Amino acid sequence: IVKRINNATEAIEFLQKIEQLNRWSRKYVVLDCPTDMAKDIVKSHVRDVTSAKRTYHYLLSGLVSISC
Repeated sequence: IVKRINNATEAIEFLQKIEQLNRWSRKYVVLDCPTDMAKDIVKSHVRDVTSAKRTYHYLLSGLVSISC
């Protein structure tokens, strides 16, 4: 599934919908967005009670480094 998002909130809502479709499948997420948005998405996703119970794999494209 490919989805264009404008902010971290949209990304989290999308990830929650994917989680509802098939809770136990493996999910690989490619974030092709600015560094600050990628950082916000990952942090929000880890803090989200419904999604944080499962393991997600992220590929962050075009990043040199993320400072938290």
